[in-house]
Amino acid sequence: MATRTASHLYDCSTLANYKAWAMEISNAMGPSGFGWRTSGDTGIVNWSAVGASQLPLVTSQAPSGNAVAWTSGGGGAGGGNYGLGAVVTNGGNTYMCILSSGSGVNGPPNTTYWTPYNFEIWAVQDGLSPIYLKIEYWVQNAAGGSANSEPKLYLTASTTATGGAGVLTGFVTARVLVAGDAANTLTASALQGTTYWQPWYMSGSTGRAAFFLYANPGMPLVSPYYYNQQVFAIERDHDNTGADLNTGFTLVTASTQGTTTANRSQQSVNYTNGLTTEETAAWISPFSTLTITTGNLAFSATSNDPGNGSFGTVAFPVFPNTGGLGNQLLCVMLTQNPIGNSPTGNYDHGAVEEGAVVQVKALGSLHTYVAAGGFALSQIQTAAAGRVDILLVRFE
Repeated sequence: MATRTASHLYDCSTLANYKAWAMEISNAMGPSGFGWRTSGDTGIVNWSAVGASQLPLVTSQAPSGNAVAWTSGGGGAGGGNYGLGAVVTNGGNTYMCILSSGSGVNGPPNTTYWTPYNFEIWAVQDGLSPIYLKIEYWVQNAAGGSANSEPKLYLTASTTATGGAGVLTGFVTARVLVAGDAANTLTASALQGTTYWQPWYMSGSTGRAAFFLYANPGMPLVSPYYYNQQVFAIERDHDNTGADLNTGFTLVTASTQGTTTANRSQQSVNYTNGLTTEETAAWISPFSTLTITTGNLAFSATSNDPGNGSFGTVAFPVFPNTGGLGNQLLCVMLTQNPIGNSPTGNYDHGAVEEGAVVQVKALGSLHTYVAAGGFALSQIQTAAAGRVDILLVRFE
């Protein structure tokens, strides 16, 4: 098991900032971090070849098909053109078709027809059944067309080996957006993305990974601190002792959607029965239907303890969507600010402050988590007035 911390600007408008953001995630996943391995697929990004012209502006077009070398007139969409979403390689980089007509004679990096497409596919190395996680690294200009670009990820997971050219096979999850300000409502002046360095918390092993990006501990209650948090995690099913099972896995994500609501996803995969329905309204937890005013001791704080280690709040499990009874996930849990008031001034949610590291006993053992609960992200389960939800992201 490994933990990593870092700090990054919420900005990808320069090549240096973009690569620092993307490669931090890449390095965490890799052999020097959690120990996952890249799949070796054709089209996977070569970071040393990525230049300023390879900053990929996010598009509504999804990728389609295996990555192939671009050749003039070599497309199959009629007239020698490439179809929308076609993925090609050219000059050491990978691109996706965003305008079919003319793409057969106007090759990348012509941005009228092509957008850079930087992705990686990571494979677990824990000796159990395969899990593949595809990570796409995009940017999006701030509202109003500003050059202050926001970082955005797309994630997809699957059960079996890829086709060797960037397309996941087997049981494949939905392609999920993970992005602060996912609705793209903030202007550059609101973002202040080039001003403040915000902490990241990452943890994982050869069979799991959990990320909490752009935390805001003690930050002022101004943009972008309560708009840009990003959480994603992937892990296997567990037995009642917390040991990994070879039966399936779950991918969970949470990020902000505009300024007042959260964007969330949960999808589980069973190696025998296949995919379950993607949950987008809320994660599967008894916490979804409860309002907590008091509770039992659930935390034993290891840092940022606001007092005596008792936060008066229960931590609630999140369960895999297996279609039946299963043991809880360990990558995330949920709790609530018992005070029930939105924060003012600096962030302090009463029960546990954002960025606090706490321990929770789950499936018979103590597990370490970092708290995430800033403003819009705090609406992960509900938008009910007066309720501030707090995510606990595994950090061990």
